[in-house]
Amino acid sequence: MTVLPNLPGMLKGLKKLDLSDNQLTELPAWLGKQKRLTDLDVSGNPLSVAMQQQLKTWLPKCKITF
Repeated sequence: MTVLPNLPGMLKGLKKLDLSDNQLTELPAWLGKQKRLTDLDVSGNPLSVAMQQQLKTWLPKCKITF
């Protein structure tokens, strides 16, 4: 997968999300609105340092694995 589908309404209440080992280079802003998210795994994706920092800003209480 190279692009994350636009699914914000379907993911309300999401607590864990594993997006590891894809070809994602960016993640959509709606992901940052998933305030119940506690664990996010994006390891194995070619995310830029800037995108990693953005995720930390969007989801400060979430454990993010890069």
